[in-house]
Amino acid sequence: MIDDISRRRLLTGGAALGATASIVALAGCSDDVEEPPVDIDEQAALEIADIDRPDDIEAFPIDVGDEIVEARIERVESLLESIPDDLKGEIPNEAVRDHIESRRDRALAALEDDRPSNYARLSRLRSARTLAAEAEGSYAVASEDRTPAAVEDELRGLEGDFEALVSDLSWTGDDPRDAVVVYDAIEGWLDDAERALEEADRERPGEPDFERVGYLTVRRERTLAAIEDAEYVLDRQADRGDRSLEGAFVEVVSSRLEDHREQIEEPPTTVEDATELLFGEPTDSSVSRGVARQLIWAPEQSHERAREYLESNRPARAVLEVLTLESGLLAIESVESDEMTVERPEDAADIEAAKRTAIEAIETAAFAAEEPYLTGQLLEVARFDVRRADETLEDYHSESDATLATANYLVGTVRARVAKEATERLVASFS
Repeated sequence: MIDDISRRRLLTGGAALGATASIVALAGCSDDVEEPPVDIDEQAALEIADIDRPDDIEAFPIDVGDEIVEARIERVESLLESIPDDLKGEIPNEAVRDHIESRRDRALAALEDDRPSNYARLSRLRSARTLAAEAEGSYAVASEDRTPAAVEDELRGLEGDFEALVSDLSWTGDDPRDAVVVYDAIEGWLDDAERALEEADRERPGEPDFERVGYLTVRRERTLAAIEDAEYVLDRQADRGDRSLEGAFVEVVSSRLEDHREQIEEPPTTVEDATELLFGEPTDSSVSRGVARQLIWAPEQSHERAREYLESNRPARAVLEVLTLESGLLAIESVESDEMTVERPEDAADIEAAKRTAIEAIETAAFAAEEPYLTGQLLEVARFDVRRADETLEDYHSESDATLATANYLVGTVRARVAKEATERLVASFS
């Protein structure tokens, strides 16, 4: 579920990772430290990256039926059916033609999806829809069938649908532990629809009509897809109980943020201080610094995002950000207590061992999870750590890539190992 990074999400937990870029920028992303060379070449790096990662974690309580997936596929196909296979005779402008063809080809590629569940496929299909919409919109301008004003009218109509959905939204269900995952997804889609509508209002001076219509059509389709998916899931959640849960979500977030407020105050401002805080002593190890960069500042960022979600009436997203906060604090405690060895790799075998350890930790936690939907949120984040390390090795250039990948594998390992306890802490708050 981590594509298009649509949480969304990086799944609440992924939001902590999304903050990693700013953390690295703050702390500095390279270390002028003399370290022994790592005995690894590009081929060995690729072989490690090719080791299969754990499967997607199924972490959604609502069963998404085949019919909704088929309807989304039909929408993509209907957007594309007006575009001829060969555009050369109809559109002599090569730049316009290439623009349309590239979006069409990418939309068709996105339909070829082997994800394990219909829910996981919805995210990929939203991407296919926006690509198809951009191709269709640009073609409509090139063939003189559409103007920017026409799409702007369609967007104004969707604004009313969006506002009605938001005003009617309520948080209900029998089990708050499952419902919070459902409403987190719904709130995420609504946030995406709101962003799309806001982006559509932005002026882009000098933009040719075919690009303007393509841009607006993408925002129209994003909004429409988000509304449709939210309505579909809301209808099915309505059958899972009518107990109001908003107050419970707010109470959990408020209490946990207050409980952890002192723990996240005055974080270190440099990577040197962060590394010393995490490992109890100064260290110049590039792997230790990589781990510290990703772990030390994450709780503070989760705390802030949870507060912001609460203030913007996104209580489910706030709850799952608290889950990420619990995970982040436990990950720090785990490293501080030497529960995991953090060492710089000497060769490819050490890096491969780090990856296999991360995979084992994720798979073990998934098998033992008593709260699979909540724990699954955290395990998807750990799985993304592994994926990110793999991508670093796939583009291997220097020893810094080897140590960065190793740090990511180690972070994925510790996040997977604390996922169960982090979930238990959150669940206890509901009782």
